[in-house]
Amino acid sequence: SLLPKFRYLALNNGCSTLVGDREVTACCCDYANACNVANRTDITIPTVSPIPEFPISCWSGVYVNGNAISNVGYQSCNGECASISLTTTIANVTHKAEIYTCDPTSVCSSMGMINKCLNIEAGVDGCCCNTDACLTPQKVWLE
Repeated sequence: SLLPKFRYLALNNGCSTLVGDREVTACCCDYANACNVANRTDITIPTVSPIPEFPISCWSGVYVNGNAISNVGYQSCNGECASISLTTTIANVTHKAEIYTCDPTSVCSSMGMINKCLNIEAGVDGCCCNTDACLTPQKVWLE
């Protein structure tokens, strides 16, 4: 799960801006499903798949400019492997933040990212795939 990574970033059951970034606010919690977006009316809370399946292994970690800033490794996943990246430019220097995780809900399918990558909006890309170890920083799913 991502919770140990966000505890490392001092985001245990709360929200905060990220160190060195005035624009991005991150939230993490573990006391209820989707508790990090509970007060957002513009976000539809995803539903958990009603059909339990055999888990797959997904890479998990948070990276900035290709460097891990959290513990990284494989996690068991009852869903799909997922990644999201945010690319931004500060003082004419490009920076990229990436999160690799498991999507145990319907986010991947609701965004049309089953076994593919999509540009969600300028500077934001996402990928999802549904086989063991299908997505790592060195291995991006391509159709």
